[in-house]
Amino acid sequence: MGPGQLTGPHYFSGVAWTPVSRAGLRVLRALARGKGETVMVDRRAFLIGAGALVLTGCAQARPATTESPSPNPTASTSPVLIGVDDTTVGTVLGQLLSGTLGGRASAQMMGSDWNAILGGGSLSAAAVYGATAWNQLSNSEDPSDNLVQDLADLTDPEITVMNPGKSDGGLVWMASAQSGVGTLENLGPWSTGKAAAIPSWANERADGLIGLNAIYATAFVPSVQDDPVARAQLLVSGKAGVGAFRRTEYYGEVDLVELVDPEQMTTADPVLLMVNSAFANADPATVLKLTSVMDKLTNEALIDVQKQISQGTTQAAQSWLTANGLA
Repeated sequence: MGPGQLTGPHYFSGVAWTPVSRAGLRVLRALARGKGETVMVDRRAFLIGAGALVLTGCAQARPATTESPSPNPTASTSPVLIGVDDTTVGTVLGQLLSGTLGGRASAQMMGSDWNAILGGGSLSAAAVYGATAWNQLSNSEDPSDNLVQDLADLTDPEITVMNPGKSDGGLVWMASAQSGVGTLENLGPWSTGKAAAIPSWANERADGLIGLNAIYATAFVPSVQDDPVARAQLLVSGKAGVGAFRRTEYYGEVDLVELVDPEQMTTADPVLLMVNSAFANADPATVLKLTSVMDKLTNEALIDVQKQISQGTTQAAQSWLTANGLA
């Protein structure tokens, strides 16, 4: 069966799999478009109150003014608590964001209740994946073309949503280079009896395993492994046929290939900084330092820091901050 010939239900191992229509991909494509069309915030204008920071809840720009905000004499010495997820990437983000502020900041693992905790002020700031947050908070199937604006409308009113930098944690499907597989297309019969190595959060996502099986008519079963290095080993060992990884993850020195996604199932998932609005108003200079890290941080830098940590380097994050003038 050649490309484009999969029509109607297909039966693999006695299970019927029906490809979804292209219309079913609207939500993913809209998010992908949104990353390219979002208007970036002038963060330095934030310090003088003249920037266009998107405020959550009201989703309005800060009013223009020529006056600087009144300084808070205790703001620059108050402790700063930064929320990150419980992954290796989250740990590195926490080291980088807290490291740029010196000893007054620390990172804390956060769970699915991050929105309420950050809005309530228990956290000063948080690093989140934008599209993942949107999927968690939204009941809509069709986001607008502006992911930041959507998040501004969905998050707690006391959260300020900053625009993304250069890091993109979008999901990518991969296979061992020795498998001979190069595309997600027409993997239906080949997938029968095979596992897909996935992190726990990627099972029911539209670009995760449920999307893969529906859109590409595959029959993969989940093999959950949250450690990306161990997940990659499942592919190399042949215990899994394909695997899902964030583009920000270091998965070890193994030979994997990114699988072509002709249906554009996967989408961008930019790393965003969100800050508690009271904290932002009281200490805009610290917010500027945090956003400066996000502005310079790339996927390559994140992966390199993770690699160094895996090799036993304890100061990898601090070295990156120093090299980029952010320590």
